Amino acid sequence: MSNAFPPSGPQSPFPMPGGNNPYGAPQIPAGLAPPDAATGVSKSFPTYVLVVAIISLLLCLLRGVMFLFSLVGMQMLPADHPLGHTVLFEVLTGGGIFLFGVIGYGLILAKKPLGSLFAWLEIAAAVGNMIVGLVQAPITFEMQNMQGPTLTAAWGGVVVVILIRFALLAMAAVAIVQFQKWVRETRDLPETF
Repeated sequence: MSNAFPPSGPQSPFPMPGGNNPYGAPQIPAGLAPPDAATGVSKSFPTYVLVVAIISLLLCLLRGVMFLFSLVGMQMLPADHPLGHTVLFEVLTGGGIFLFGVIGYGLILAKKPLGSLFAWLEIAAAVGNMIVGLVQAPITFEMQNMQGPTLTAAWGGVVVVILIRFALLAMAAVAIVQFQKWVRETRDLPETF
């Protein structure tokens, strides 16, 4: 009976793991094996931080496109428009989300500690943007003369959007905290930086 698998061992043309096979799995030196046996700390970059930073960076880039449209829209808005007093804050917070987010999450992906500061600023800008949206919603609904079920549905939409944005910000905050912890553990930095 013939064996379906090729022979292995010293006489085999197929090297064993750990041999000189350039196509074999890389061998990790004992001093670098995660987690570190002495401290119990894993030196690998947290997967959650990586995934959330990439998603957040993409969302901040999308916000940059929206920021450009809001700049154009702000220029076209009549001076006596009911939303006129809030538009500048909406544009500034949108610009903050874009600027701080791209810098912050880009630095986090580059494993630079300063990224967490910019990422926290992006979260602050996003919270400010949500507050501006809540201030603008009743003005917009009144301008469109919404009443009854239409008004209820519109407020329901506002609540859903706020909850989704809050969930995304909470995920980002957890990722920033995990990143700061990873930096402290792997780079021996002080507790705050």
